[in-house]
Amino acid sequence: MPQLATLVFCAACSMAAIPALADVVIVPEAGARFNDYVIQEDVAPVEIEDLDVGVAVPDAVELAPVPDVIITEEPELADYRYVYVGRRIAIVDPRTRRVVAFVR
Repeated sequence: MPQLATLVFCAACSMAAIPALADVVIVPEAGARFNDYVIQEDVAPVEIEDLDVGVAVPDAVELAPVPDVIITEEPELADYRYVYVGRRIAIVDPRTRRVVAFVR
């Protein structure tokens, strides 16, 4: 039984070490404009396997600033960066490089 208590304690400790992800919500209209932007600007997609919310983008991948046309509609995105992965736009916290949301 002492091993179980240790396991639960360690799990709680490891969860505390993970920074909380920001609540980033992108309205559908801004998402559509963001998708239009990457198409019009011919943004080259990068290949990153298993990228999901909470997963860190590799250091070798360049993060782009969120375009001004999007920040005008979604000013809370000004502190974030993005990366175009396949056919998805990932919003990334540049301090941690973790994905906080995907544009739908």
